[in-house]
Amino acid sequence: RGVVDEGRAPRHAVYSRGLTPLALSVPLQSVYVRPLELSGPGVVGKLAAILDLNADELKKKLRTERSFVWLKKEIDIGTAEQITELGAKGVYLVDAPGRLYPERELAAHVIGFVQEGQGLAGTEFAYDTVLRGDMGHSALLLGAAGIAADEVPSTGAAVVLTIDRGLQRALEKRLGRLRRKLNARSARGAVIRLADGGVAALANLPSYDPNRYWRYDSFERHDRMLSEPLRLGGLAMVFRAATALAAGEMPASLLAAREIADRIIEPRAMKIRRAAPAAVTSDWLAVAGGHLYPPLDWPGPGNGGDWKEICRHYGLDTKNHTDLPAGNVAAETALCADSGPEQQTTAINLLDAFVVAAADSAPPPPHVLAGLWIETQKRLLPAVYSGREETGAGRRLRAVLGAVSPRPRRYVMIEWAVPQSEDNGIEIARHNDGQEEDRGESLHDLITLGLDPEGGYAVLIAVSGAEISLRGWSPVSREAERLLVRAQKEEQDHVAAAPQPIDMAAAVALYQRLHRNADQEAASPRHRVAAGTMPDVTGLSLRKSLRLLQEYRLRIFLRGSGAVVSQFPVPGAAARSGAECQLKLSRVGFE
Repeated sequence: RGVVDEGRAPRHAVYSRGLTPLALSVPLQSVYVRPLELSGPGVVGKLAAILDLNADELKKKLRTERSFVWLKKEIDIGTAEQITELGAKGVYLVDAPGRLYPERELAAHVIGFVQEGQGLAGTEFAYDTVLRGDMGHSALLLGAAGIAADEVPSTGAAVVLTIDRGLQRALEKRLGRLRRKLNARSARGAVIRLADGGVAALANLPSYDPNRYWRYDSFERHDRMLSEPLRLGGLAMVFRAATALAAGEMPASLLAAREIADRIIEPRAMKIRRAAPAAVTSDWLAVAGGHLYPPLDWPGPGNGGDWKEICRHYGLDTKNHTDLPAGNVAAETALCADSGPEQQTTAINLLDAFVVAAADSAPPPPHVLAGLWIETQKRLLPAVYSGREETGAGRRLRAVLGAVSPRPRRYVMIEWAVPQSEDNGIEIARHNDGQEEDRGESLHDLITLGLDPEGGYAVLIAVSGAEISLRGWSPVSREAERLLVRAQKEEQDHVAAAPQPIDMAAAVALYQRLHRNADQEAASPRHRVAAGTMPDVTGLSLRKSLRLLQEYRLRIFLRGSGAVVSQFPVPGAAARSGAECQLKLSRVGFE
């Protein structure tokens, strides 16, 4: 009778930088019976009443030769106490703490999720042994953070992240706004602190709710910041320029102007140029199959030193040097394998390399562990990561980027846009039939890098399959600047000295509401049609349409922008691989 098995031990919590709970365990129990031991007058009916089950169906369920039968999983403590008070033989309770993510989708890719007590993604996976108290496997992990394993109790500790809750929410909000505005297939971004390399915010959209992770597909759960390669293209110029500047080389075209030369040689006068150089004729520089802003054309695609050595120095060729699991960076993906336009790296590597190249000092590699909270001792064991070798070119690189910028910028910003000619087998082109205004928009993958040396933050935002025009600044750069402003304000916010007490009754109620029909829930419904036939994409956004058509490997031609208002072939027609598909889009009635 009662609890005969302790079951799973509760995992420790995961906190934000401000010690707000992002993941916590709630006290629940599961009840099962051994049918051959079950006895007592009316016990089945009483169990059915307490557990809100159908008595007749329960009786049928218990007519079995199996040694035990689960009655109900994850019941609250109050219900478990009623079971115990029955005093019925053959009825057993087992501890089965549930994992609750009270902020729902917030920082989902950083936090990860748990299944049957095992962390399967994000922090839950990376620090699984710390969170569940298996400290025998944690010495190497904690050693990288400067935490001695013998300082941590054998029962484990709570993990405190570098994530700033307010800044994380702001990043996700801005990425969502960009996806809607640009009809982008996906968006990702991160903000890093220059002082210590801590990740203040990291997000991928589309995202998922770790409370119901099974309802989402692998694309939504995939952490693309850490594992999906980006094409570097023209951004390689930044790292070639930084290498040349560190070696003492100077761009002759810029040294011709005494004012700019002074900025490069004398860092004390570091202010963004207020007028464009006379030589600049276009805002965006066409290079390496895409466009670069500002138009940095020095030292040139084939100059600036050995490319493989540059990649190694800045960490662009590293699969993953964060403390989070990178997921599946395919083994055949060679990062920065050559100097051509197809060279690639991950988004988090790119942001980190930009920080090393453009900041005044090189912080430790990006990480999300701020420390461990020891509840029994009411103290924080802070993580202390080691710094790295400096390039010595940060101020000079910022001066060069400011000098070539056609327009004044508050922060150091650089953007790279590449036309999306092929997306997972979809060939895309745009037509304009003269019946509507040509806004100069086309599908691009766009990467924006920004740095605020005084405020102490750097930001990356990347959008895929976005409808943008290169006739001026992109809206992505404006959102990046707003994030840097927000980051400086968040830094001034008060950080709690200890976690606030948790209303566990409310936490249990929230958990049960989120998991009420978990056993019956299937994956989110998807639009399906007969194999080999054209689906109906009218009324959908461009992003959703392309995602739906991806598996058909069509050559897609677009007219207009906005939502799909007509299509050819029509829905239900044969869809052959390589065939032409025309989509007409309009913004009328589309948000």
